[in-house]
Amino acid sequence: MKKVILTLAVFTLCFSIAGFAQRARVAITGGLNAAKITRSISGYNQSGEYKIGLITGMMLEAPICKKGNFSFQPDLRYTQKGTAEQLLAPVVRKYTALRYAELATNFVYNVKDKKHDATFYLGAGPFLALPLPSKKVEHTAGSPNVNTDISWGNLAANDYKGVDYGADFTMGYRNKHGVFVAFNYTQGARNLVPSAILDIPGSERDKVKNMSFALRVGYLFPGSSKK
Repeated sequence: MKKVILTLAVFTLCFSIAGFAQRARVAITGGLNAAKITRSISGYNQSGEYKIGLITGMMLEAPICKKGNFSFQPDLRYTQKGTAEQLLAPVVRKYTALRYAELATNFVYNVKDKKHDATFYLGAGPFLALPLPSKKVEHTAGSPNVNTDISWGNLAANDYKGVDYGADFTMGYRNKHGVFVAFNYTQGARNLVPSAILDIPGSERDKVKNMSFALRVGYLFPGSSKK
């Protein structure tokens, strides 16, 4: 099922490219993600600390008006999310390392910087994230790390629900050569607590959500010269 959904996401990106083929441009991106998991368990805030991870992928820049002020920006990326926690001895540090294949579909407003022949852009849109193999890491002073696989699903024995979704916000600055720097804020909207746990009396209000900030650099390849 996960492969089917991922395939559909890739086809969505491909159809977008086909629909705007004459003016669309493809970009490659890479950078760092500062992510954490926000938790409210039994009415108490148990959010973790920020964890640094990688974010990389491909993006499409497709103008949707003649003047080029608005564009559609599908962004297919591999992203590392999760959280870090400082614990008491003997386990002194714990990491939750979540991995996703994420598709964000942003609608962007472009502002031309004529003086420097560059573009500033700002946009937002929904995202859908599909879970990849992930793990929890416990670090104990003087001992090897202990790795445990994350279990995705809706059962009480699972760690988190699998698919995530929410809102993505982006802004960036691109020069005339196609090199750009972009900032993204991603806020998960889905409660990732497994449904079986929410059915337990006293746990129905538990909430767990992803959030992250990303700083990326990229290169937008030149488009076709055909009109």
